[in-house]
Amino acid sequence: LDNPDNGSGAGSLVAGVDVGGGEAETVVYICECKHDLSRIVALGTCRGDDTRGRVVELLNRYRPRLSVVRVDSIGIGHNFALHLRDHRFNAEMVNVGNLCESKPNLRANDASRRFANLKAQYYQTLADLLENRRRCRVHSDQALAGSSRSTPCVSIRAEI
Repeated sequence: LDNPDNGSGAGSLVAGVDVGGGEAETVVYICECKHDLSRIVALGTCRGDDTRGRVVELLNRYRPRLSVVRVDSIGIGHNFALHLRDHRFNAEMVNVGNLCESKPNLRANDASRRFANLKAQYYQTLADLLENRRRCRVHSDQALAGSSRSTPCVSIRAEI
């Protein structure tokens, strides 16, 4: 979740998108990353019609502070990232099937020894961020939910 923030406070958020195809869910997370601390600002899932539009609506809420949107670019994620670029987001394509970077100096915490690939590492990091929060408030996210159709969408806001 390293953040390319310039230290000014603007652009202190990093988003990630794991695009689901067909009936699979698309997962969106937005994290605030400052120094060695990270916290979840929003986590949403959705599926169905107009997923791309609903994800853009959610990301637009955080645009002034959003430094990068990392997209799982395998398969349909590639075109999803291009769609985000068309909407002027700094979309970074990530092949989450790649192996983790080896850092032998971390010994037991070396990600290349702990995880099969980047996807496993990223989801474990996300799970750790959610688990380590003192309070989490779950609410319906209208930007992701879109119209009155009953599309499953949930957003979790973690508060410190």
